[in-house]
Amino acid sequence: MQIPPPLTLLPILISLVALWVAVKNYYRKNGIELRGSFQIASSRYCEDRYVSNILIENIKDRSTTIFDIYLKVGHSIYIHLVEFDENPLILKPYETYQKQFGPIEFYGFNLRKVDINDLLANHKLKKRLVLSTSDGKYTVPRRIGSWNPVVEFFENHLTGILQPVPSRYKDTDLGSNIRYVVEVTDQMDKVQIVPVGRNDHDIGVFRNFRLTKESLASKADLELFLLDRQIDGKLNVKDFSVHDIDIWRDQHHRDYREETVKIDSDSFVRYHLIGRWFTYRQNRDMRQKNKLLARQHR
Repeated sequence: MQIPPPLTLLPILISLVALWVAVKNYYRKNGIELRGSFQIASSRYCEDRYVSNILIENIKDRSTTIFDIYLKVGHSIYIHLVEFDENPLILKPYETYQKQFGPIEFYGFNLRKVDINDLLANHKLKKRLVLSTSDGKYTVPRRIGSWNPVVEFFENHLTGILQPVPSRYKDTDLGSNIRYVVEVTDQMDKVQIVPVGRNDHDIGVFRNFRLTKESLASKADLELFLLDRQIDGKLNVKDFSVHDIDIWRDQHHRDYREETVKIDSDSFVRYHLIGRWFTYRQNRDMRQKNKLLARQHR
């Protein structure tokens, strides 16, 4: 067989390299490709484990529009982390988005408090960041078609979309174990927020003194205790005020039932087979009831 001379191979090699560059550029500018990470933390400020940090990096040479960010736990649980409302996040080429989260009050589902500590602590249970984008559902780092978690719920009633319910005082995240917030103003008129937990007599919340169990019995007891420390010079501040967070909770969370229920992540068979059959039966029963009501009102 006759071997082509080097000068004949050169144009072919140049063409192949140009084709490879064109394909790479096309791939770089089309579709979605993101990298992401998240961290799950626990805190003395609350009873629940929670997502403390998320990081999403756009590794495409095109912008990606993001409407919502979820953490999917197992097959059927979505934790709604961020909602961008009418101002979606435009993640520019090679740009990174990072967000920190503080302690939460609880997880809410259909006006019920739910406990998923065991799920979030289970390292064997798969957890993934899931995004609602202008291109549909995107599971980091895989791209999937058009998606909305509410649509999945209507298709399968075993789908749970949980909402971390936070409490926040002047940009300071609180948690379910926080009973009071002490707002102190120092001699330079600088304001500091000090969260005080239900059992913080065991630790040093303030620098020069420890709280007592009796001082945490009520807002009035804590105010009197801090006033005494201010008088004897151990609390060197110009002014302070105490806020009872339990009163705020009673006002803002009254729609939720008091009892907290523990939920689990459904297995593949239960979620995809039994769940869809259960949804079919519920939808069928609802259609029959609606037809009966329509006949009765004729």
